[in-house]
Amino acid sequence: MMSENTIQLLDPAYFSAVRDTLRNCVAPTPEALSAAREVQRKNLRQVKGRVAVVPVHGYIEQHMSGLGYYLGGTSTDLLSAWMDALTTNGDVETIVLDFDTPGGISYGVEEMADQIFAARSAKQIIGVANSMAASAGYWLLAACDQCYVTPGGDVGSVGVYSMHVDYSGALEQEGVKVEFTKAGKFKTEGNPYEPLTDEARSHIQEAVDDTYTAFVKAVARNRGRSTSEVRNGFGEGRTLTAARAVSAGMVDKVMSLREVLGKLMGNNSSADQASTQVLRMRQQLRKWRTTRAAG
Repeated sequence: MMSENTIQLLDPAYFSAVRDTLRNCVAPTPEALSAAREVQRKNLRQVKGRVAVVPVHGYIEQHMSGLGYYLGGTSTDLLSAWMDALTTNGDVETIVLDFDTPGGISYGVEEMADQIFAARSAKQIIGVANSMAASAGYWLLAACDQCYVTPGGDVGSVGVYSMHVDYSGALEQEGVKVEFTKAGKFKTEGNPYEPLTDEARSHIQEAVDDTYTAFVKAVARNRGRSTSEVRNGFGEGRTLTAARAVSAGMVDKVMSLREVLGKLMGNNSSADQASTQVLRMRQQLRKWRTTRAAG
């Protein structure tokens, strides 16, 4: 679930678009959510050369929700299940994570990144930013054995934020007053109908700092860098273009998904076939969501 006060691992440029889509959409039925999970499950395919390609697209959240349903997002619950299945599958030698995500909410991301990192002992894990792996997406990408970014891609946004919106002034002009009846000193802290207190601001900042510290430590471990290098040299909250990301040590090389698959499979023909299959899966998923939204 997304709200202004939740801890975000999302590129800020996408926050308003995600929030507005959530506000304007109609909640899907349980049956529609179940169907969406089934489509996501089928979106995982094994391709030639004992290589499995796993999509990590759109808004990242822990559980499949109405937001993920409409935005074509990724559930870390489902991604975790895929990784479990593939790491124990004797027919799969390499897992390729195909990233195209601005990030998402913080819940479930740290655990998912640790699972990807641990899977490196069982399989070769390759991540490709195709074409974006930002914030939560980069946290997951950095956990892979090898990290690549497409020539026109962006990676990074190593940072955390939370946002508070104060509607009290606007409501006062409209003659509206909101009053809470509560139990628990901080129960209504951070609500949007009154200014944020210094005490509340300090508490939220602590949560932001804790998540940021975990983010930095994980990326430093996964990329073999010091925490100071990650804090000061990995964009400081910005995304970096492909060549700059390589220079900073955020990824290993600039390569397209087709080139990565070609290298793994030994020829471009197999890579083209695999890339076409991945593209077809994306198109089928978009068509399915468009049909559902129209209905």
